[in-house]
Amino acid sequence: MLYAKLIYLLLLMGLYLFSVMYVDSLAVLLFVTMLCLPVVLFVVHRITSLFVSFSIKSPPSILAEQEQSSYFITANNRSPFPLISCVAFVEIKNELLGTSTIKKCRFSSSAHDISTLKQSISFSQSGNYTLCLKEVQAFSFLSLFRKRWKLNKTISLIKLPEQIPIQLERLSPSTVALDGTVYSKTKSGDDPSEVFSLREFRTGDSLRQIHWKLSTKTDTFIVRENSLPLSADIFLLSAIEKETNKDFTKRLEEGLSLLLSISLSLSKQEIGHVFYWYHASHQQYYHRKIETVEESYHAFYEFLKTPLPLELPKKLPDSLSHSSYFKVSSNPTASFTLEDTYEH
Repeated sequence: MLYAKLIYLLLLMGLYLFSVMYVDSLAVLLFVTMLCLPVVLFVVHRITSLFVSFSIKSPPSILAEQEQSSYFITANNRSPFPLISCVAFVEIKNELLGTSTIKKCRFSSSAHDISTLKQSISFSQSGNYTLCLKEVQAFSFLSLFRKRWKLNKTISLIKLPEQIPIQLERLSPSTVALDGTVYSKTKSGDDPSEVFSLREFRTGDSLRQIHWKLSTKTDTFIVRENSLPLSADIFLLSAIEKETNKDFTKRLEEGLSLLLSISLSLSKQEIGHVFYWYHASHQQYYHRKIETVEESYHAFYEFLKTPLPLELPKKLPDSLSHSSYFKVSSNPTASFTLEDTYEH
C-alpha cells in the first residue's frame, strides 16, 4: 500500500511537470483527472464497504483420525462495485497446548455476488482448535485506500487422538457391582452385599457372620468374610503436564490416546467412571461422571478445551486422596505412563 501511494505521487508529479512544460488542454486534463482520482476511489470504496459482510464456516467439527480439513471464508458483496483485493487474517489456536498461528489468505469479490474461499488446514496434533476470523482488509483500486473489518468470528474444530485397543478385563462387569462399586480381590472388608471368602470361626468374630447352614455340614463354625469396597466409582486422572521438550507434542498423542481409549473401554463395558483433569487458570480439578460412550466423548471435548498446566498441584482432589484410580502421567525422559492403583 505504501509503494502504491509513492508510485501515485511520482506519477502525479510527472503529470504536473508535463502540464507545465507543455501547456496543452490534454495535459491539464490528465493532471486534474489524476488529482481527483483518489477522491473518487475513496467515495466508491466507502460506499462498497457499507454493503459487504464476511463469515467463516467449516464442515463437521469433529475429526476422528484424518489430519486434513478445510474452512470457508464467505464474502457477501451487495454493492454495485467489486472488491478488487481482500486479505483475511485467520488465527488458528490449539486450546490444549495454548499455541496459535496466523494464516493470511487473499481473495476478491464481484459486484452483487457471494464468493466463497476454501482453505485447507492440516492438524498434526490432537486438540480443540478455534479458528477465528480476526480481520478482513479490502483495498481500493490502485491500493490507495484500505478498509478494515474487525470481526472476531470463531468456529471450532476438534481433532481426536487415535484410539488404542484396550480391554480392561480385570474390571469387566463381573467384578463390578450394579452400583459401580469395585471390590478388592486381595483384602477383606465390611460390605455385607459381597462375600470375600469363607473361613473358620475365630475369637472376636461376630455371630452375625456365621454361615449356619454350612457350619452344620462341617461340624465347625464357618464365618463369612465380607468384601472391601475400593471405591464408589472408577476414577481416571489426567496428570499430563506441558513440557518444553521438542518431542513433547509427538509424545502427547500417546497420553491422549491412553485417556480416551481407557474411558471408551470402560463405557463400552457399561462401567461408570469419573474423569478428572486440572484447570490451571481456575486452579482446580474438573471432573465429569461418565456412563456412556457419548459421555466419554463429551468429557474429552471439554478436556481438550482446557490448556495443559505447566505444573500439577501435589495434592490430589479430596475424592481421590483415599481412593484408587487410573492415572496417565507425562514423563520427560520416556513415553507417557499409565499408573494403576487398583487392587490386583
